[in-house]
Amino acid sequence: FAPDYIAFIYLASFQSARKRSISRSGAKEVGSATVLDTKPLLLAMSAPPKKSYVLVTAARNEEQYIGLCIESVLSQSILPYKWVIVNDGSTDHTEIIVNKYEKNHPFIQLIRHEHDQTMEGFASKAFALSMGAKLLTDIDYFLIGHLDADITFKKDYYAIMLDKFNDNPKLGIAGGYFFE
Repeated sequence: FAPDYIAFIYLASFQSARKRSISRSGAKEVGSATVLDTKPLLLAMSAPPKKSYVLVTAARNEEQYIGLCIESVLSQSILPYKWVIVNDGSTDHTEIIVNKYEKNHPFIQLIRHEHDQTMEGFASKAFALSMGAKLLTDIDYFLIGHLDADITFKKDYYAIMLDKFNDNPKLGIAGGYFFE
């Protein structure tokens, strides 16, 4: 597998730009809204460490790939400070697989989003990603990444990405393959 979509938003460069609940004990309730709130992805941050990043993943019926994706992140030379994986109403074993990893890796947090049949495709995924991002608003980080649940990559992927953002303060968003 190769990254077909991984996007980072360099938060320091921005000035601001149906009922749901999280069923995991101890997690914050995201609340209810009918409109997708993307503000958590566009918050300006104050000088967090230059090597810190967080990830948000929406996963729906990804049992075939989610374990490989998690292993790929766990093999990184720089681990994320936090990784919120939103189970977007999976009917397969996606949640069970993520639970096994969550127990041994405290930076992984699984939350459950009950899938709404009226919100299909990208709308459901966008809502799930927004839910996950809201759980990161109290954390200082340099970069936030949206990681699809069926992606794998080399062990230095995030280290290289962080270096690129550190080297070029004008860089605001990146994704996909590296060609050097």
